[in-house]
Amino acid sequence: MTGALLLLAVNRLRVNLLRSALTVLGIVIGIAAVVSLVSLGSAVQRSIDEQFAGLGAGTLTVQPGGDAVVNRVAESQGGGLSGARPGARQAAGISGGQDTGAEPQLAAVAARPGARAVAPVARSRVEVTPAAGGATVSADLLATTSALAETEAFDLAAGTFLSDLTAQRRLPVAVLGARLAEDLGLDPQEAVGTDLRVDRRTYTVVGVLEEVGGASFVSADGGLIVPLDTAAGSLLDSDPAYDQIRVLATESAEATLAADVTAALRDLRGIAEGDDEDFSIVEATAIIEVADQTSSTLTTLISVIGAISLIVGAIGIANMMLVAVRERTREIGVRRAVGATRFDITAQFLVESVVLSVLGGAIGAALGVLLATTLAGGLLGVAAVVSTPSIVLALVVSFVVGVLAGIGPAYQAASVDPTAALRYE
Repeated sequence: MTGALLLLAVNRLRVNLLRSALTVLGIVIGIAAVVSLVSLGSAVQRSIDEQFAGLGAGTLTVQPGGDAVVNRVAESQGGGLSGARPGARQAAGISGGQDTGAEPQLAAVAARPGARAVAPVARSRVEVTPAAGGATVSADLLATTSALAETEAFDLAAGTFLSDLTAQRRLPVAVLGARLAEDLGLDPQEAVGTDLRVDRRTYTVVGVLEEVGGASFVSADGGLIVPLDTAAGSLLDSDPAYDQIRVLATESAEATLAADVTAALRDLRGIAEGDDEDFSIVEATAIIEVADQTSSTLTTLISVIGAISLIVGAIGIANMMLVAVRERTREIGVRRAVGATRFDITAQFLVESVVLSVLGGAIGAALGVLLATTLAGGLLGVAAVVSTPSIVLALVVSFVVGVLAGIGPAYQAASVDPTAALRYE
């Protein structure tokens, strides 16, 4: 019986093909919008996740300035997390307390039980030229320690990273970011052992990083990474302030380390209770969560807009089925006269409504996948993410829409008086 109803429904829809196509257009647009936009949203979210993966989960950054947004307030006052200049402390809004240098603050952070690795970063701009001759490149100098390799999870294209031995002996060695090596015209595999002139000082390349890309607090791709102790007094001040302190938390302390570090630095810098900090702590996990939440919110809003088209489509199907009931009143009377029950009439019109809606849903899902693939690759430059569950859900939704849109007209058709229907013209 089900097969006969389906065949009958398809034949009835073919009789009024143009009207059926126009009626189902709302469902096609709604499903296509939902499938394509959800797929695009997922693709963008995956792209954001890949970009922010460079921030490193479970890491946090201590930096100058009381605003949680990355800024250079302390740098404009003379630099970094030294806290050694009364003017800088006053500008940051600190009242009272003792002067603290960069090293004690680094030690205070490293002493936290949840700190797995702690790496200071002092920045400057330097001119870099291959000693054998070549183009001079302005690069971002990153003076740090061997712990930075652990906090950032760097991958090396060639050579090694800075070691504790290079720091102890103050060896003039450097690690190149991938983009800086390219700008200098150096092949990563051949760059190790090359001498560079860095502001009239010679440094030997010991390693080249793989490209980090995406978002990163350290931004090492264009950087020249050198031992902090070697750079102090030559490329930097003899007691350089830190632009950042990168901290990698242990798994058990990821949720509590930021508060622990904040309390330790407030105590060390003599910040009274109720006063604002003159430093900020940015958690990578919080940034990633905000980015994911924003992407998810946009995807949800866009899906709601697509759902409006589904409502319009459902109204269109209901309207068409109501018109069909009037047009086929005599047919209903004939069927009732030859033995069709009210259930048979209800099932006939309900199946027609569902077939129309599901057909529109299938066309819309295919169109949505095509749009998502085209737009993701052509406009956004990302790979489309088309999930089978979203397509299945779209078809289920179109089925439900067909049932809801057809149940009223089907009931009305089944309620037609057979005697009056036979006399209907």
